[in-house]
Amino acid sequence: TSAQSIEGDWYGKANVMGTGVRINLHIKTTGNVYTCTWHSPDQGGFGLPATTTTFTDPDFAFTYDEAGIKYSGKVDPGYTEIKGILYQSGQKFDILFGRKEIPPAPVNK
Repeated sequence: TSAQSIEGDWYGKANVMGTGVRINLHIKTTGNVYTCTWHSPDQGGFGLPATTTTFTDPDFAFTYDEAGIKYSGKVDPGYTEIKGILYQSGQKFDILFGRKEIPPAPVNK
């Protein structure tokens, strides 16, 4: 994965009703076609294929129609973060994706 490419793994977290929900993206390209799979490890969702994936530097977006999800953001010039908003069921969540994996939240016992 090139440092100057949107390809690769991205890690973000949404604050959903006071709970941090991690969302991980894996973006790849074949020719001029971008594809994205995403994971929601805190909710048990892994390898979910995005319905659509678009990238026209700096604008990145993906949708996942099955859950009514739409994300729209902008990648920074160094390709170290994607800052945007995830929309689902009439709600919006600010999500900043970065290159470093986010560990799970500690479990309170």
